[in-house]
Amino acid sequence: ISPEQAFDTPTHIYLNTVGTLYSLMGSDADSQGLQGTYRGIYDYNTFTTDEAIIPIRGGDWYDGGFWQNLYLHKWTADDPELQTMWNYLFRTVMRCNHSLELLDHHKQLLTPSQQMAYSSEVRALRALFYYQLMDLFARVPLVTNTETAVERVQPRSRSEIFRFVMDELQAALPHLSAAHSNF
Repeated sequence: ISPEQAFDTPTHIYLNTVGTLYSLMGSDADSQGLQGTYRGIYDYNTFTTDEAIIPIRGGDWYDGGFWQNLYLHKWTADDPELQTMWNYLFRTVMRCNHSLELLDHHKQLLTPSQQMAYSSEVRALRALFYYQLMDLFARVPLVTNTETAVERVQPRSRSEIFRFVMDELQAALPHLSAAHSNF
């Protein structure tokens, strides 16, 4: 469909700005998705603690020492899985920023309450991904638009990112739907 058709009604605007972000929460690719993907966020949050361990039986589950390195805290910044996870999380933050810009660009087709609700939902999703970045990497850049030049991007402290996440969620909460999708 053309860009004109993708953003011609409030429903299409929602689907192509907010709705598409939900597809980024899961993944079938390694190290991507919020949980359940091989060598991803769940694995780094679980197998680096005493919550779980994958025992190695001969050569089974050795996987180049990946699981053992997690458990023994011997992973490094050069691990490709960490780079893939970083790319996934930050790419999703930038997709949220792009969605917010699209919502602003097409606001003339939305009622003020739709604009607020849609933008709040995107801001809440972006906060979720910033929380994951903060939790996994501590000092991360805080970028809230797609126009910031790379050379201007600077890491922020964990407390600054946490405050941003809390402020975003508190601002978004009154405008989020109370409906549940799991009835």
